[in-house]
Amino acid sequence: MNTQPQFCALIVDDQIDSTMVLKTMMENRGFKCYHALTAEEATKRIEEVLPHLLIVDVNLGPDISGLEWLVAVRKGVYGFIPAVMLTGSGDETTVKDSMQLGIYDYVIKPSNASILDKKITSWIQRLKEGVYRLDAEQMPIPVEASFDMQILAISETGLCVAGVVANAEPLTFTKVSSPLFQGIDVTQPQRITFLNYEKNPAGAINNPIRNFCQVSGWTEPDFKRIRLWIRSNGLGRNF
Repeated sequence: MNTQPQFCALIVDDQIDSTMVLKTMMENRGFKCYHALTAEEATKRIEEVLPHLLIVDVNLGPDISGLEWLVAVRKGVYGFIPAVMLTGSGDETTVKDSMQLGIYDYVIKPSNASILDKKITSWIQRLKEGVYRLDAEQMPIPVEASFDMQILAISETGLCVAGVVANAEPLTFTKVSSPLFQGIDVTQPQRITFLNYEKNPAGAINNPIRNFCQVSGWTEPDFKRIRLWIRSNGLGRNF
């Protein structure tokens, strides 16, 4: 019986069938699993899903081995992601080389269900120990971000924009600046909160989504300039 996914895993193996049992068991234990058949595909998938765990076949393909690919990953921005190595043999040199990369575990294929179950339990425990949580309302995260967005509408209370920000919960930015606000000659907002709840943001990069934003920090002189700008540009403010 599947549980609600709590971790995401990327399985990198050029043979899908050889990992089906592992994938099924992991999903039944609360993983969302993705699969990549080649090193090139795996590199792209990391950027797309940012997995909590990599499961990499040692014998990945003719162009690059799983070990070589993981070495390259370790040197990049995703080098922090923990990994498990898969192999069809227990070659001592390969095991040693894998362990030197600081991997979680080493799985010999095929492996019986009881062994896999124990290993998956161990991975989950280690992942839980490595997860950090905080209440953003109590402890704001200092992040600088820049977005290219099209403003669809503006009013005295906020904006409607089209862009790639897809937030599952209200998302607030402080100390906001934009050339638009400078052009209208209004005060740079103290705070902008993105309000929409996106259920499936996966296509947002190719299909810009609408986002309703509440603005704090404007005063009556700002509202007058906004109304004048709306009339001059025909940009509706009812949304």
